[in-house]
Amino acid sequence: MRDGPVTEGDGEQPCAEPAVPASMVDNIAGHQWVRSAGSDFGGPVCRLHGRPGVPDLLIAGRGGRMH
Repeated sequence: MRDGPVTEGDGEQPCAEPAVPASMVDNIAGHQWVRSAGSDFGGPVCRLHGRPGVPDLLIAGRGGRMH
């Protein structure tokens, strides 16, 4: 695992917003999504960024769904 922000040069790719649980919709609205090329978690990991005044969010997935 690394310290500090992850950038597109670190293996991230822009991606479309995947299906997420309804309880998360308000918290993720307005963010841009990038998918990490790999993670220590073992499943897909997306970084949500670009929402003014809100820190980046990391969302991990299992079985093709984000949780």
